Amino acid sequence: MIRDFHSSRFSLFVVSLVLLLLSDRVVAQTPGRFASQGVWEFGGNVAYQRTTMLVEVQADQTSSIFSFLPYVGYFPFNNGIEFGLNPLGVQRYWDSENRTTVYTILGTVGLTGNAGGIFFPFAEVQLGYSAEILGGAIADLNPGQKQRDGFAWGVRGGVKCAVIDHCLVNAGLQYQEFTLETKSTPIRTGSNVLMASIGLTFWF
Repeated sequence: MIRDFHSSRFSLFVVSLVLLLLSDRVVAQTPGRFASQGVWEFGGNVAYQRTTMLVEVQADQTSSIFSFLPYVGYFPFNNGIEFGLNPLGVQRYWDSENRTTVYTILGTVGLTGNAGGIFFPFAEVQLGYSAEILGGAIADLNPGQKQRDGFAWGVRGGVKCAVIDHCLVNAGLQYQEFTLETKSTPIRTGSNVLMASIGLTFWF
């Protein structure tokens, strides 16, 4: 039921986006100013995410989730270099017995170019921190591992397309690695994430 709800939301987003792109009102008035000095961008990605869990660097479990990941960025120069946070968010998973809350904050350094007119290819490197807090039955079964945290990094690339004034559609591919440890055990766990995403960016 949850998967069907998420699929419907994603389908509605894609259909709405296509209609927007085909509309005669879609005119990007000032796309050339994007990625220039002093510009801020805000947005979020609707993403389908496939995650492979690791235990001591061995593949243990694979799952798929639906996520919304907000981000913010700033261009301090006129050469397309951007600094930001992507993602800056909280993800929460639960069922009838278990709860898992994940906090992730990744600082980014990126480069955005202009491929002519309304298209802006981009690439970025992500470095930061992630923490996972367990609750419910899974926490009771692992009293010494209720919280894990550690280093996270990733890379992301894609293209942004101006559709209306101060708004762009972005599509990208992203890879991230998370390394998590608990204070009670030296065992390192984590996950490798490969994600394709599409979303909107607003800039000012």
